[in-house]
Formats: sequence, structure tokens, C-alpha cells
Amino acid sequence: MGNWGLRQGVAKGVYRDIHARCVVFENAATSIVVISLEIAGLTTETVEAIKARIFTTTGIPTDAILLNFTHNHTSPDTIVSLPSEWMSWTSWLADQVAGCVLDAQSGLVEVNVGSGSGSFDDWTVNRQYPERPVDTELSVIKVDDDHGKPVARLVNF
Repeated sequence: MGNWGLRQGVAKGVYRDIHARCVVFENAATSIVVISLEIAGLTTETVEAIKARIFTTTGIPTDAILLNFTHNHTSPDTIVSLPSEWMSWTSWLADQVAGCVLDAQSGLVEVNVGSGSGSFDDWTVNRQYPERPVDTELSVIKVDDDHGKPVARLVNF
């Protein structure tokens, strides 16, 4: 489990599968992909390995791949130092994420993209330094097909 110093012992099972969600944008000249992983975080080496696997699988250049982490504290990560035998799951993860991107790339449709933002002033606090400011802006990119059916929503908060 990632980033929870109060945890005693190791995980005893799987409560819920980890998800990777992605959206591929493509025009005549460029493809880009945005990926959200339900993971606390990954090392630079693991991120680069995932990007390389995506490139090999899809042809999307590594500099056109954005990996985002939900930063939850109930999933694996590679931020902390772990024994090497515990790290075999990162190869599996790279395969799964590359497959997610390939599926999205294979299902490309014409879309309309819009965006908006708003403020959620009472939703967040700085727990360590309550007197310091916090970012309260929520930004959304909506992606709909030509009939107005939602294809994807990208949210940053």
C-alpha cells in the first residue's frame, strides 16, 4: 500500500481492482493520450517504462503521454523503496496501461471538446498549515461525440 505510514503490516487481499482510464486525442498530425491511474504515485523509472510500453504498442510518442495519479492511499506505488521481488507488478501494470491506450486508440470517434471551471471554496483545507491558501479551482474538459453523448470527462481539482 502506498504512502500511509500508520499502516501496520501488509495488505491481506484485494478490496477493489485498480483502474486505468485513458483518452486518446488525434488529428492528422498528432496523437496525445491522457491517462488516470488509481495509484498513489510511481517513480520516474516506472513512468518511463510505462510510456515506452505505450509507444511500442501504439506508436504514440512518449512526450505525448500524460500520466496522472489519483494519489489514493489504498493502492500500490513505487515511490517508497521496496524489495525488488515486490516490484514485478510494475511490468504487469505497463502491459495493462498500454492495453487501455490501445483500446482507446482503436475506438477513436469524432468529438466536440469544451471546457469550464469553477471554485469550490469550502471543499479543501491545508491540514498542515490551515492559515495558508489552497487551490479551490475545479477545471473540467468535456468530450462528447457528434450526437452529444459523453465520451470522456477530464477533471482537475
